Amino acid sequence: GLRTLLLASRKSGNSLQLRPVLGVQYDPSAGWHAGLVIRTPAATLHRSGQYSADGTLHVGAVSRGLSIFDNEAKFTYKMPWEFQVGVAYTGNRVQAEFDVQQLTGLPSYILLGSGNPLVTYNDDDEGGPPTVQTRPFDGLSSGARPITNFAVGGHYQLSADHSYMLHAGFTTDHSPVHSNDQVFDKVDLNAWTIGVSGKASKLLFAAGLNVRTGESGDIHVRDLLNGEPVLTSIKIKTTALIYSLAYEF
Repeated sequence: GLRTLLLASRKSGNSLQLRPVLGVQYDPSAGWHAGLVIRTPAATLHRSGQYSADGTLHVGAVSRGLSIFDNEAKFTYKMPWEFQVGVAYTGNRVQAEFDVQQLTGLPSYILLGSGNPLVTYNDDDEGGPPTVQTRPFDGLSSGARPITNFAVGGHYQLSADHSYMLHAGFTTDHSPVHSNDQVFDKVDLNAWTIGVSGKASKLLFAAGLNVRTGESGDIHVRDLLNGEPVLTSIKIKTTALIYSLAYEF
């Protein structure tokens, strides 16, 4: 028979946080440099949240629905420890750098919760009043998995007599999102960059190409009122051409 589903939901959260950043740099020689940056978990100064959902499922003459609204939902956003270590070399014609980023994980927690109940109703079209029930709202959970990203890049002067330089780099951007996260989507990205720059007489120029690719696995969009999951996936591929021209008078 004919089935009709109407579902609308809205969730939002705002948080004002204070997150200390600590850093140190060490230069063992004129050409070698090393650095360390530490970002601590954040302290929340102010937060606010909102959550609402309404859904109706019609299967023939049978109707089922749910509803919840909380304009003062509890929004809790946690950030993990973050460590970044970098090593760089600077020579006469070569500059290169290698960086590693490490994020610690977070156990699953309720990102957006509410003390208001979830109201459900069921009308079997048997002539009686609909059945209305309430149950606690479990909230929307989130968390983070430990991940490691790295980036490498550098410049090479093609000739000692000219300023023409070749630039290249590669970086990873792995998502810390858990596969069962109910708020954020997990997409891992990789990016490549290559370019040239230099000066010809009074003309300064630079041109580069950046390619970014990534994809997710199955993303759980939501569950239908009958419990059937709705899945999708995301694929990302972007190509950017970057250029700059300047003339000295």
